[in-house]
Amino acid sequence: NNGFPTALNPKHSSYIKSIEQGLDRAGHDVSLLVLDSDFKDKAGHFIKYLHFFLKVWKTDFKKDDYVLLNHYGHYALPLLKSINKIKKPVIHWHGEDLYPRSEIFDRLFTVFVKSLPGHTKHIVPSSYFRDELVAKHNILPPNIAISPSGGVNTDVFAPFKSATHSSNKIVLGFASALTSAKGVDMVVSMLKQKEQIEKRCGKEIEFHYIYYGSQKERFASILSEMSRTFRWEEMQSNK
Repeated sequence: NNGFPTALNPKHSSYIKSIEQGLDRAGHDVSLLVLDSDFKDKAGHFIKYLHFFLKVWKTDFKKDDYVLLNHYGHYALPLLKSINKIKKPVIHWHGEDLYPRSEIFDRLFTVFVKSLPGHTKHIVPSSYFRDELVAKHNILPPNIAISPSGGVNTDVFAPFKSATHSSNKIVLGFASALTSAKGVDMVVSMLKQKEQIEKRCGKEIEFHYIYYGSQKERFASILSEMSRTFRWEEMQSNK
């Protein structure tokens, strides 16, 4: 993966650490090939990427039973020489993989996907993403598994009370970082039309968000000017 949490950047690609811990608890022998996230600025990030590319280029994947590839497009180029040597490659698809932010990257990713061996397995977070993957890249449905981002412990993350259709509210929660890359611009655009939407559906819209992300000041300032938007502070670790 092109990231892993470190002391300097503890939130950088933290989901990869969760996946590693889950596989380890399941009894698998797991090794990591990740970008070193100990960087302070864009220049440092670029240098770490060069080191990461070199590691990918030099690694022999023949000894691995499976290789789980997250954000494959970010390092597909140095991996091209080895991709056909991987016994069982598994691509874990993320939103920006299917919908790249630039047309050039979108075209490049299409080429990278065509380079994958036919026996590659794919993991997507929903049936919607599965259908998009089939339509966009002609991936065979039997090679696609649906798994929502590592899963959720419903004993911990459960509502205090179930929502009812008779409620006069639509409560929306946004758990991602406040950045354009996570789609907050679209949420803001929708909330600017909130009154018209409320009139059409006959319900009030309530929006909750967590105050974190690289653009949190900008978006929190915009959201604070809107009615029925609620800011929650980020949970802090006791460690």
